[in-house]
Amino acid sequence: MIDTELSKAQNLIIKRICQYQLDSLNRILNDETHTEIDIKMFLIENDCDENDFQETLSSDIAKFENLFHNPNDLRVLAKEELSQFRHLLANLRQDYKDKYPNAYRNLWERLYIIEDSQHPKLKGLSLS
Repeated sequence: MIDTELSKAQNLIIKRICQYQLDSLNRILNDETHTEIDIKMFLIENDCDENDFQETLSSDIAKFENLFHNPNDLRVLAKEELSQFRHLLANLRQDYKDKYPNAYRNLWERLYIIEDSQHPKLKGLSLS
């Protein structure tokens, strides 16, 4: 069973992942990692205009800022964002698995339960 409240270690891990995401999103928003051609190609490939792109980035930044300040709000993440979150958690494995094994494992379980609860056939699952 997964506790509904996050431990201090889980809060720390979530905040670190949020900070990674915020740093990355802000670099993209401020065009610090891409050339103009890279962004134009992305817009063409994804059939969106620059305003939509900027709005989406701003929305994602706001979402991760909120999650940074309220780590229990993991449910605000969409399925794709949860997948990215798990990817970052996997990359931080060396930093946290040995130091906080229960928090690390419990956070993995929590992410999968949240993702499964977003599936239409599994809406009844809960974190109690």
